[in-house]
Amino acid sequence: MTESLAAGRPAAGHAVGRAAAGRAAVGPAALDARRKLQLALGVIWVLDGILQYQPSMFTASFPGMLAESAHGNPAVVAGPITWSANLIGHHVVVLNAIFATIQLALGLGIAWRPTVRLALAASAAWSLAIWWLGEGFGGILAGAASPVSGAPGPVVLYAILAVLLWPADRDPDAPSVAGRFIGRRPAQAVWLVLWGSLAAFALLPASRAPGAISHMLTDSADGAPAWLAWIDTHARTGEGGLTWAAPPGSLASSRPRASPSPSTAPAA
Repeated sequence: MTESLAAGRPAAGHAVGRAAAGRAAVGPAALDARRKLQLALGVIWVLDGILQYQPSMFTASFPGMLAESAHGNPAVVAGPITWSANLIGHHVVVLNAIFATIQLALGLGIAWRPTVRLALAASAAWSLAIWWLGEGFGGILAGAASPVSGAPGPVVLYAILAVLLWPADRDPDAPSVAGRFIGRRPAQAVWLVLWGSLAAFALLPASRAPGAISHMLTDSADGAPAWLAWIDTHARTGEGGLTWAAPPGSLASSRPRASPSPSTAPAA
């Protein structure tokens, strides 16, 4: 019996060791890169929800800001934006509270594994709605698109990330997280279009006109928190009237409209 107990101790020791190793693997270090990026997206949604609860978002300035994103857009795009802003203006307290709660729910849903797929799908749909009704497609169709003002629209990145971070492996050997679900070539194409569009927008008159960047930074500082307005103001001072690769005197000046941020735009 003594021998049998002695023989059993190593086996038990190995079992305990494996259990301890399993416990040690639980934590941030055990998460793969895709899960970490999913959690980062969830944190951003939670922060957006918290910012949506700011007192200023429960006032008439919120729907007024949304209505500005309709300016310059085709009627088919501007009409729903104006309708949405008017609806929110009549029920701003209730609807803004709903918007903020939804954004918090998206973040928490992404953080909880059993609901990550549902939350990512809802995140993509919600982001696209904000992109239209809250950002006017980032000013792309209004001729005011500029990387400085957020074009092609900050919130569209949320939708792109929700797709690229989908928890499925169609190409598990892809060299990047983005390629594991949609494949290597499609993932490369997505980033090529995104960065290529940023470069193209930087060369449009809205970005290259004399003083255009200063005007955008001034617009973005209006209504922003004090610390963020301070950054915009000092960046505007440092910009000193520089233009983006614009030949002197070749372009007329313009004052493009700045798009609202995802944390201050509704998704309905």
